[in-house]
Amino acid sequence: VELRARTDFHLLTPICGADGSQLRQYLTVGGDERTSGVVDANLDIGRAGARIGSAGERGGLRDLGEVMAGSPAGSTPLTEAVSTVVQLIEPAAQSLRMAGQRVVVVLSTDGMPDDPASFLSVMQKLQALPVRCVVRLCTASADLLDYWNLLEQQLGDFEMEVIEDGKAWQVHRHNSWVTYGQPLQAVHELGLSHPLIDRLADRRLTPSEIHQLCELLFGCQLPDPHLDSFAFVEALERELLSAPHVFSPVKLKAVPWVNLEELGRFLSPKCLERMLSAWSLDSIVKCLA
Repeated sequence: VELRARTDFHLLTPICGADGSQLRQYLTVGGDERTSGVVDANLDIGRAGARIGSAGERGGLRDLGEVMAGSPAGSTPLTEAVSTVVQLIEPAAQSLRMAGQRVVVVLSTDGMPDDPASFLSVMQKLQALPVRCVVRLCTASADLLDYWNLLEQQLGDFEMEVIEDGKAWQVHRHNSWVTYGQPLQAVHELGLSHPLIDRLADRRLTPSEIHQLCELLFGCQLPDPHLDSFAFVEALERELLSAPHVFSPVKLKAVPWVNLEELGRFLSPKCLERMLSAWSLDSIVKCLA
């Protein structure tokens, strides 16, 4: 909303309010406010004038809050939901490609499609469009995770990512020095992509990649750890003093973005030894003072 980026919310089934009344199933928030909130209104996106229709009315945060406060009911008609999205994007596909733009489609679900065969077919139609797809699983079911991962494989080179709640643990397994906080999770959930963030859950980052990621996180220039790893850690420590803590899904509490001791281990034994010596000396000085 703050970025004034258009976001269309498509609920799988109509939501019922507390009084039993049926609320809106489709809602468009943000974007070009010059357009009216009429069903199927064309909304401008992008410099090239690509126009994507809207399935529902325009609304604000209050409208969205009312809809999200309702209770879902019924089955999981994902095929119909994705088919609606395909029909809205198809007319604008060529304009989007000419502008070098894509639509991010986020599927948030705790189940699997009512009809997996027809769902695969409609996902293949979505695959043919300039789209990046994110599947946000709201469940810990291993069977459902297996289904969505298999679907990802069946779609081949489709730019699709399946996200579940275990992402933080995957990152911790490979890069325990960094806290996988909500902002990093949001990058994935919003369909954004950055090579360094994408690699966190796949493998251990190299010192050069750690350097680049820290500069990205803190928005500053830091010494090159290849030239002086201790100077890099010292500069990073100063940045951490003014940076707010972030909640860690692994430790279940707010912690700094970077665990400096773990980082020292990642960089080199010599760097860690120098860090521990400096911290010990600092503690002695404070005690004497």
